[in-house]
Amino acid sequence: MIRFIGRRLLVLVPTVFVVSTFAFILVQLVPGDPAAYILGNTATTAKVHALDAQLGLNRPVLDQYFSWLGGVLHGNFGVSFITNVPVTSTLSIALQPTVSLAILATIVMLVAGIAIGMIAAIRGGALDTALQALASFFMAIPGFWLAALLIYAFAFKLRWFPATGYTYFNQSPEQWITGLILPVAAVAGAFTAQVALQARSSVLDVISRDFVRTLQAAGIPRHRILLKHVLRNAAIPVATVAGLNFIFMLSGIVVIEVLFNIPGMGSLMVNAVSQHDLPVLQGAVIYFSIVVVVVSLAADLLTGWLDPRIRTR
Repeated sequence: MIRFIGRRLLVLVPTVFVVSTFAFILVQLVPGDPAAYILGNTATTAKVHALDAQLGLNRPVLDQYFSWLGGVLHGNFGVSFITNVPVTSTLSIALQPTVSLAILATIVMLVAGIAIGMIAAIRGGALDTALQALASFFMAIPGFWLAALLIYAFAFKLRWFPATGYTYFNQSPEQWITGLILPVAAVAGAFTAQVALQARSSVLDVISRDFVRTLQAAGIPRHRILLKHVLRNAAIPVATVAGLNFIFMLSGIVVIEVLFNIPGMGSLMVNAVSQHDLPVLQGAVIYFSIVVVVVSLAADLLTGWLDPRIRTR
């Protein structure tokens, strides 16, 4: 297992380096001059050039890149062009709402998806057909459209949950969870449906295997067979799908945070693009890439634990 982890870590280090390089290059391609945006339309060309020099934007691109990369390796992502606050401080504040939303959406995706998939596979018949149709329906709905429907139904009509805003957990745990219910549902909807369909398919495949019939013939209770043997074997492809879904979920969170006015990483990136705040945008991309790398490693480790054969690959 240690060698398996070591091989994965050797791949992850260059991955983060490549992603950071592409992040810098792509951010440099964002149209517009940050200095001109900061000073406004009435600023003279001389003032714009002076601010460019102050921000270091008039230096050669390679010089800017190596200076930025050296700072990143030492944990220094620079200072925001707009607020003059260190980027790490800005990202740390925005990270909590995004992490809260992502973790809760992942829990919903796994628990509800696996439960629905197992029920559909075990019960079969009309219930199986209905659950498959419902899963296909949620997979076909874009996240932003589902969010709009949830806001209209549960915030405006029923007034059960707030339509927008975010309350930090240390301020009010009750308002924190209440305010995240609709965003979590909007983010997790399609991904829960995908996990449910994968879980259903995996459970049906495992149930049909010979060792399950042998366990049944030995008189082992059905619930023990399902929970101890069927679920563990069926969880291998489900874990792979869940890991990929989490990565795609991060892109959906960006839109959902804007719709629900959540001050997370997604909203921060949108504002950074509109304000030409390049250090914040570069730092946010690096943060997201690190999260993706860590989640990929966790998914590999979970899959390797469930299926020891994978550790030798």
